[in-house]
Amino acid sequence: MKLVVVLEHHFIRCPEGVFTPLAFGYTFWQEYLTVFDEVCVVARMGYKQYPPQDTLIASGDKVTFYDMTDYCGMWDFMAKFFPFMWRAMRVPQLGNSFILFSGNVGVVVWFSLILRRKKYFFRCVGNVQLGIATENKNFLYKYIANVYHFITKMQAKHAAASSYTSDYLRRIYPNKNNKEYVFSNVELLDCVFSKPKTIEDFMQQPFRFISVGRVEKQKGHHWLLQAVKHLKDEPLSIPWSVSIVGPGSQMEPLQSYIDTHKLHNYVTFHGSIKWGKPLFDFLDKAHVFVLPSLTEGMSRALLEGMARGLPSIASNTGGNPEVVSQDCLVDVGDILGLAEKMKSFMLETPKLVELSRSNWETAQKFKHNSTKQQFLRYTYENSSSS
Repeated sequence: MKLVVVLEHHFIRCPEGVFTPLAFGYTFWQEYLTVFDEVCVVARMGYKQYPPQDTLIASGDKVTFYDMTDYCGMWDFMAKFFPFMWRAMRVPQLGNSFILFSGNVGVVVWFSLILRRKKYFFRCVGNVQLGIATENKNFLYKYIANVYHFITKMQAKHAAASSYTSDYLRRIYPNKNNKEYVFSNVELLDCVFSKPKTIEDFMQQPFRFISVGRVEKQKGHHWLLQAVKHLKDEPLSIPWSVSIVGPGSQMEPLQSYIDTHKLHNYVTFHGSIKWGKPLFDFLDKAHVFVLPSLTEGMSRALLEGMARGLPSIASNTGGNPEVVSQDCLVDVGDILGLAEKMKSFMLETPKLVELSRSNWETAQKFKHNSTKQQFLRYTYENSSSS
């Protein structure tokens, strides 16, 4: 049986094959081959002569790619909608089992599957409405967000079965037949884990906060910087700093904010740090992980920080409340609340030892295990249009 996976991700095609800058490398698709004969991935595709540095090979034996028109942002997507739709109309012919991930690509392909009366399995990875509307306040974006929210509800409702990265998403996008499965894409390898931190670890100065993830509007870094602005005027007795790790389109405006408010002594952008030992060593130098996102499914970066024994502060959205204790959550966009929480963490060192162990134990639940095989079997049984 040939599986077609439609997802919102950007790949890069080179003469040597297809590469990915983040997730969905070839090893990810190999696990699907344990229950399917072949996998065809439908996603946005860019083209380069040579694979960029720090990318993973995504194509390989029995794993092929169907290139969708590449775009950057909502307006570019709309400008390229018709060639995008033309490519999408061929997708139902690519295989006999279909998985749709939520997102622009999944929406367009969904219409072509509905027209051909094809059965599909739906995978919901985030709150579409919050992802679009919260970062853009004008009426048009709110209207688009509501339309996408409605379509995503229809995708989940009419799917043969639906799966979710968190129970929060299951409640928002239910399946009409109650064929629902909550399963996080996050699987932590043994190498990700260190051990809980000690009181001596937290006594090291300066006190370091770290935030890891794409530097995009929905990740809430602008709120983090505003919280830093409030904190720098507080009479704190210990030195502290904030490290932001990851690439993204918001680097320039955020750096401008740092320049305007003279936050250079408190905030540093480190760009991309290679996953593995370089990133883990960097996490180990920090005291607390901060995730101020507008919306989340189940954050891999957050769980990796927890696996390194880091206490965490996270926004009360998406899957965060399912892994972060209530007293470590702040409301989305609550700048003063975030600043106060960061301040309290610096002043309550004994509490951090307890949070470190608790987070480390929570991360253990996301170790690679047989749950993935159960999910793949469930997908196999509910995605076939044969």
